[in-house]
Amino acid sequence: ESEHMEIPEQHYKVVARLPSSEFQRICRDLREFGETMQVKASKEGITFSVQGDMGAGNVLLKPREADKPEDKVSLTVHEPVTATFALRYLVNFSKAAPLCGSVELGLGPDAPLLVKYDLENSDNGHMQFYLAPKIDE
Repeated sequence: ESEHMEIPEQHYKVVARLPSSEFQRICRDLREFGETMQVKASKEGITFSVQGDMGAGNVLLKPREADKPEDKVSLTVHEPVTATFALRYLVNFSKAAPLCGSVELGLGPDAPLLVKYDLENSDNGHMQFYLAPKIDE
C-alpha cells in the first residue's frame, strides 16, 4: 500500500554530497542490523546509525577533500538535523550508485529525505528519490 504525495519545494537545512558507492555500502551494511536508520547531520559530520535485535552499527562520515571529485565528502549545514528512515527504501535508492560517482542527500526537520543522483554526463539529467521520515507513534 503506497501513497503518492506532491513534494513541495524544499530549502534543506543540510545538504551532503558523498561517494555513491559509499552510500550504497553504508545502507547495505547497516541493513544487517535493523530496518530503521537514523541520520544525524551536524557541522562535524553525518552519522548513519541502526539499532536492532542483532546489534547496532553506525558510520560517521566527516567532510574530506579528495583527488577525484566523486570521492569527496562535503556538508553544508545551516542547522543540525536528525531524522529516521525506513532502510529498505534507502537500499533500493542506493542501487542507482553505478550511474553516478556521487550522491546528494538533502535533510530537513519534518521534511522528506532527498536522494539525488546527477547522471555522469550532466546533459543526461538526474534521478531524485524522496523518502518521508518515520514518525514515532
